[in-house]
Amino acid sequence: MNKNYFEIIVGVVVVVVALIFFLSARNTADVGVSARESYQLTAKFLRIDGIEVGSDVRIAGIKVGSVFEVSLDKESYDAILEISILNNYAIPDDSYISIISSNLLGGKYIDIEPGISDEFLVDGEAITYTRASVSIESLLSKFLFKN
Repeated sequence: MNKNYFEIIVGVVVVVVALIFFLSARNTADVGVSARESYQLTAKFLRIDGIEVGSDVRIAGIKVGSVFEVSLDKESYDAILEISILNNYAIPDDSYISIISSNLLGGKYIDIEPGISDEFLVDGEAITYTRASVSIESLLSKFLFKN
């Protein structure tokens, strides 16, 4: 009978520790960009391999926003990204947006290279200068099989 109480106590302790870990990780993580403190921009890409809702948007390696929505243009079959940018970052209207690999395991993020224009994008506008994602798998297969 003592063994059963011990197993129950250990189980309860494990569940409590797991719950505390989850709550502290959730509170310390930057879960996303709130709509109240950001503005939305759109961009069209030929392909967005590895980008999902919640992916980082960075300038010079610093997170300035996140991907808000991913959709497909029904006419051109381009991928449309809607991104949220924090209000304290102004993006020049001649900026480039591209998809960058953050590591060899396939992690990717959106990179914005600011332009030099004095005009800035506002809520709802589109970034027109985009660079499509380069698939590492296709590059490796071309190199290995020379097709």
